Amino acid sequence: MTSITGKVPVRCPVCGAEHEASVVQSINAHTDPEVKARLLAGELNVLACHCGKRTPLAATIVFVDLARLFYCQVVPDASGVAKAIAAFRDSGTKGTQRIVRTQNELIEKIKILDANLEDWAIEMIKVGLDEPVVLFDRADEAELHFVIVDRIVRGLAVPRATYSELVGREPPSELVIDRTWALSELPN
Repeated sequence: MTSITGKVPVRCPVCGAEHEASVVQSINAHTDPEVKARLLAGELNVLACHCGKRTPLAATIVFVDLARLFYCQVVPDASGVAKAIAAFRDSGTKGTQRIVRTQNELIEKIKILDANLEDWAIEMIKVGLDEPVVLFDRADEAELHFVIVDRIVRGLAVPRATYSELVGREPPSELVIDRTWALSELPN
C-alpha cells in the first residue's frame, strides 16, 4: 500500500484566494517514509498561500505501520468516529488500532510509537501533569519529554520510572485513547 493523495478546493482564510490543495489521506510508514517525515515536520496537508498564510487542512488520514501492526485514523468530524471504530473492528486487522480527531494527535501517536512506548500509559501520565494541553515530544533513557501549550510553549520532563510503573497492566481495548479516556481510568 502506498500513500493516497487527493486534491480539494480550498480558500485562504486571510486573502480569500482559491486554491486546489493536495491532501494526503493515507500514509504507509514503510513504503512512503518521506511522507511520514513531512507529517512529523508539520508540512503535510497545509495550504501555503501566496499571501504568506499557512493553514492546516483538516482531513481524514489513515496511517499504517505494518511492521509494528499499528493503524491510526484521523477522523476530524465527531459524527464519523463511531463509523471509523466499526470499520476497524470489522477489518480483522491485528495490532494496535487508534482513532484520533486531529493531525496533531496523529503526530503525537507516531512519536509515541517511534519511542517504543504505549500511548495509553502516556495519556495517563499527561493527565497527572494537570495541564490543559500537553503533548508527548520524545523520550530518552532517563526521561519522557512533553510540550505544554498555554499562552507560551514550554517543556517538561517526567522520570521514565513513572511510565514503567504503568505499563505492567493490561492494555485497553478502546480505540480512542485520549485525555477523556485517561480521566475515566483514574481511580476514584
